[in-house]
Amino acid sequence: MDGEKRLPLKLGGILAAVLLLGIVGWASWYFYLQGPPDPKQLLAEAWQNTLKAESYSFSSATNMVVDGKNRVLSKVEGQIQKDGFHIRGEMLSTPVELYRIGKTIYLKDVFAGENWKVFENSVLERQPLVTAEINPLGYMQFKDTFEAKLAGEEKLNGRNVYRLEVQPDVHNQFLDMLYTNFQATFLIGRRDHRIWKAVLAGESKQKAGDRITIEVTVKDYKPVKLEPPVKKLPVQQAN
Repeated sequence: MDGEKRLPLKLGGILAAVLLLGIVGWASWYFYLQGPPDPKQLLAEAWQNTLKAESYSFSSATNMVVDGKNRVLSKVEGQIQKDGFHIRGEMLSTPVELYRIGKTIYLKDVFAGENWKVFENSVLERQPLVTAEINPLGYMQFKDTFEAKLAGEEKLNGRNVYRLEVQPDVHNQFLDMLYTNFQATFLIGRRDHRIWKAVLAGESKQKAGDRITIEVTVKDYKPVKLEPPVKKLPVQQAN
């Protein structure tokens, strides 16, 4: 009788082991034996997965080389969600902290301590540079991709990522007017196919050696809850 009881247990253990080996084998095939993905298809899929995210936290920096000297145009970090954002850092050597919650903009008055100014969201429509810095991944949405190649794999903050190198046709009036010969690099999660880092560099149309580099790093895609920094004040008219 004891032997009869042990037999089903042994069979169950064998079946569990076979199932586990099957799962491990399938995962190994899926992630390692399929071969490298098509670069353009990978970039398109990564964009779709990134844009579908409800929110993300990021840091970004825009640097210019002018007459051989490096100048920091902006250095910010923040959180983006569908109905708002929060950024803080420096733009044009000036501290900035800015919220949008719903249709209201909260701008910290850096020259008046902890005071805040409140505007309607439409005020940002007249500030294209600021708008770009609020969502710097927007720089990386191109009109077309002339060339894309998978340059290998590496680790970013412990995450396995593909390194994708792209020659793009940029879709930004400011960049297109002043720069050319753009090159972009994307670090895309191997498992989630999301963009975790993007770097765009261009050469000046006016002077050889001058260039611009925009670097964006996504910290996470976790939901964020944005709260107004102050009780809602009367909306001010922008000049």
